[in-house]
Amino acid sequence: MSLGRMQDRGILLATGTLVAALILFIIQLPFELRASDSTDFFTAEYTISRAKPEIRQWKYDSDGGMRLNKEIDASRKFAEAHPGQFDGARDKLTQDMVVFSLLAYLGVEQFDWQVKRVRFVGQSAGAMTLMSPTSKPDECALVTKDQLHKMLFDAGNSFADGNIFLVLKPCAFRPRRDFG
Repeated sequence: MSLGRMQDRGILLATGTLVAALILFIIQLPFELRASDSTDFFTAEYTISRAKPEIRQWKYDSDGGMRLNKEIDASRKFAEAHPGQFDGARDKLTQDMVVFSLLAYLGVEQFDWQVKRVRFVGQSAGAMTLMSPTSKPDECALVTKDQLHKMLFDAGNSFADGNIFLVLKPCAFRPRRDFG
């Protein structure tokens, strides 16, 4: 076999491989560009114990994240700062806890409207999820922990002194608009 024929065969093989890869890329492209939706359910059913005193859900999901800690901490701080308040307007207390808990959920679990999640599942250690923000500053409105505390305090929320965030960065919400 001559050297020229081997080079021609190599060029044909390389061209065929390139065409096959291009065809596979074109077939795969619609699957990669397809939008994905995920839904999280946020329940808001609270029980007020005047004996303890505290406000909390009766039962928390096993994968509830930091919600249990945030709500119990906010309830404890409120009970220490305002003894006897659990005997008062319990409807307002419940509504305030719902707002606080939703903001805490957004601050901890959904701190970026485009958050990227990578889930690692191990055989002995269980599952671990790493989350990272992907929004650019011009794509969202950044809301800081101090801004949310001020908004809760200005609205008269009973749990405004609670610890909302685990993450240190501001939350990135969409659509872009200024928060006071």
